[in-house]
Order: sequence, then structure tokens, then C-alpha cells
Amino acid sequence: MNTLTLRAARIVGPLELELDWSTGETLRLDLSAWLRPPFDALRDPALFAQMQVDDWGGHGLNWPGGLDLGADNLYALAREQAGLPTLAAGALGAMRPCSAARNNIPERGLMGILTAGPAPGR
Repeated sequence: MNTLTLRAARIVGPLELELDWSTGETLRLDLSAWLRPPFDALRDPALFAQMQVDDWGGHGLNWPGGLDLGADNLYALAREQAGLPTLAAGALGAMRPCSAARNNIPERGLMGILTAGPAPGR
């Protein structure tokens, strides 16, 4: 099984990204509808502009302050927004933001991606 990774990410508008995937797909993603604390800090354009693909081979996006989103979550959300089929929740593993701040995220969000509580095994 191939690991899903980000090849590149570009900011294309306020809270909007264009993401190139290891699958060969390029998908747009609008984060505006689901940014809840602590990720609501990304509404600051100066902070949002500091987005980087993680240093661990494209397994997510990073912002200062420990705000990190995993590639599996981003991929599922981008495909959902594009009207494409998505994998069932959990098919890519624990469908959670990879940030240590994930414990502050309410249990809601598109496709149930964002969940409250610690990651399994913590």
C-alpha cells in the first residue's frame, strides 16, 4: 500500500489551498468553514501565509505554534469539497489533525474528520 503524501501546497486565496498529491491529483481546499479553535488562528492572513509542507515527506501541513493538519484529513476534505468519493472514516487510520492541539477540537466538522480527545493509545 502506498502512503498518501503531499507533493506541494500553494495558497490560492484567503484560507484556500491547492494541493498536489502523491496520487497525481491536484485538489483545491477551502478551510474557511471548519476552522475552530485552535485552528481559527489561521484566519490571520499573516499566519496562514506561513504554511509549509511538513519536513517528514509530505505527511501534512504545518504552521507556527504547533498548528499541523495531517495529509489524510486534508485529502479527505479536499475530495469531499470537490464532490469526489472519499474513503470511509478510519480507512486511512485515525482521522484526526496531527497537531498536539487536537484535544481542543470539538467533535464535529465535515465528514466527521475532526474529533475530540487524545489519539488512540494516549
